[in-house]
Amino acid sequence: MEEGGLTAAQVNKVLGLSTDIDHLTFNAFAAGVDADDALAVEIRQHQILAVVNGFTAAVEGSGASHLDAFRTALKAVADVIKVKADANRNLDLTDNTFGGDLGLIKDNVSTSLTAGVTNADLTAFTAMADDTATAIENVNDKIALVSDLTSDITKNTFSITNVLTDQVRLQLRLKRTVIRASLSLN
Repeated sequence: MEEGGLTAAQVNKVLGLSTDIDHLTFNAFAAGVDADDALAVEIRQHQILAVVNGFTAAVEGSGASHLDAFRTALKAVADVIKVKADANRNLDLTDNTFGGDLGLIKDNVSTSLTAGVTNADLTAFTAMADDTATAIENVNDKIALVSDLTSDITKNTFSITNVLTDQVRLQLRLKRTVIRASLSLN
């Protein structure tokens, strides 16, 4: 909300959540919380985390510091949320089609790297950007299917974001090594 200069009502609208949810104080696990609201908030939070953490790992794997990578990914997401709020449209973090929200976020990250994120290797990021967006889409598709907050299946589903992050970071480091090796051969 702060990054995009948005109100809670705008964020709720974009995320398809109940208008009375205050993101600064809402606790999905508190006593008396509406179960449908709790589930909806947790799903959206985990989807946003998958996007931010996935692209953070991709930027970090390209050579940027963790802090610069996180800021880049968070700003890319916030900018798309802002555009959606201004257009009065919902955010779809499972849409990786051309012009889809994940594609827009990926493009925002690439633009930030072009503008100069210290030590980030745009070539390495670009080599993995589509695969990263597809992996995020797959994770978010699974998260969207969650139907409760307490089952072991739900806990396992929510934890796949960590696996995604580790795999993206590792794949990008490997890509970066291959790119550097091929450049040194030329």
